[in-house]
Amino acid sequence: MSRSDFKKDPFLSYSRSLHDYTLRLWTESRRVAEEEARNKATRRDVGDPSRWRKQPESCSPQFQRSTAHN
Repeated sequence: MSRSDFKKDPFLSYSRSLHDYTLRLWTESRRVAEEEARNKATRRDVGDPSRWRKQPESCSPQFQRSTAHN
């Protein structure tokens, strides 16, 4: 179909406009989501140590149970 066909038929023109509009919205939402993911990864990599999860005491070496049987 040529460009003139889109201009002649109102439904085709509307359909193309709607497609272009939703594609722009989707592209922008992906850009924002990827930017937020990069920012989150950066904060995680260089983040404040006080925000790091603490390991439960049961995981520390002094609390490990021996698996050796006497």
